[in-house]
Amino acid sequence: MSSLNNTRIIEVAWEICNQVGGIYTVIRSKVPDMKAIWGENYSVIGPYFDNSEYEEEVDEDDPLSLAVEQLRKEGFEAHYGTWLISGRPKAVLLNPFSAFSKLGDVKFDLWENHNISFEQHDDLLDQVVAFGYLVYRFNAILEGFTKGSQTIMHFHEWMAGVAVPMMRKNNCTSKI
Repeated sequence: MSSLNNTRIIEVAWEICNQVGGIYTVIRSKVPDMKAIWGENYSVIGPYFDNSEYEEEVDEDDPLSLAVEQLRKEGFEAHYGTWLISGRPKAVLLNPFSAFSKLGDVKFDLWENHNISFEQHDDLLDQVVAFGYLVYRFNAILEGFTKGSQTIMHFHEWMAGVAVPMMRKNNCTSKI
């Protein structure tokens, strides 16, 4: 188990604390087992929507909480706390609407560097792209607080995957 002590696993999904489809059930059902294996090194990231399944916290010793605070200093709405389900994983929730000012630059970057086009306006797609940008920024900040350890990020549905090309382009050290 010593190899797990220096490894953090983070599941990223649009359906963390956001019951809209089947991924919510998949993640929710596996959390107790993941917590049993990974302990406090297991956490989740999802979009922030007003939700009663979530309890806000502050933990100045947790790199996740420190990264959330740094995102807030950059002007983004980010939350750290616990997902109130069996297993009670630490959760980071990121408000995609708080990154809408970056949408033009993010979409241009995705088109210019990855040939991902956004020819038509779509409100949900804008939220997904903004969420992806926030996950990318969060990961970049988190890396500064977790030197000497490894982070594995598991991206579930396409709605969570927008951060992947940004992370690859910028040589993030997290495993994806």
